[in-house]
Amino acid sequence: MKKLIFVTVTVLAILTLPYAQAQTTLTVNTFGAKWPQRTIGVNIPPDNEQNYFVDNMALHAMQKWNAAMNWFMETYYPSENVPLELVQSSSGQVTVVITYRNNYELSGSTTYLQTEGYFTQMTVQLLLSTQETVAKYFPSTEDYIDNVLSLVTHEFGHVLGLGEAPSTETYDIMCMRVLPSSKISTLDLYGILQV
Repeated sequence: MKKLIFVTVTVLAILTLPYAQAQTTLTVNTFGAKWPQRTIGVNIPPDNEQNYFVDNMALHAMQKWNAAMNWFMETYYPSENVPLELVQSSSGQVTVVITYRNNYELSGSTTYLQTEGYFTQMTVQLLLSTQETVAKYFPSTEDYIDNVLSLVTHEFGHVLGLGEAPSTETYDIMCMRVLPSSKISTLDLYGILQV
């Protein structure tokens, strides 16, 4: 049974009228479960010519989350330990599965098993374009790299227990519509602590 926890923060936005204020609510969902251990092992497929690129993207996305969580804890909770850390491990509880398609395909999904409020296993499925298709559909290799890195970073947010942010919050990496400009938000990091 999937339990969702909603973390909500209200931000005041000043309107053009003097002294008038409006409220904007920002939300990040969580899966309502947590990992029983601090270190989460991620099994990335063995190197081969096509997977080498994704290996680098996965490692970079893991480093982004680890660095963001370190910054968040040092800034807001300096006396506490970082709650989770992503590490590469061939026997990890998280498995990355990559499928290549000969059409424009760039999507991801994360499935998980949980027992009594604890994650036991996760699979991150990435559907990517073949190298030939990338050359056909993306203006530059850098555009494709930016898109894949955002996608993988988003999926690792799910690994850390975060659900989707609303589609209107396109600045947030957990937005349902991930953009290359999307970033890990402070709200995402706070949400990880709430489970």
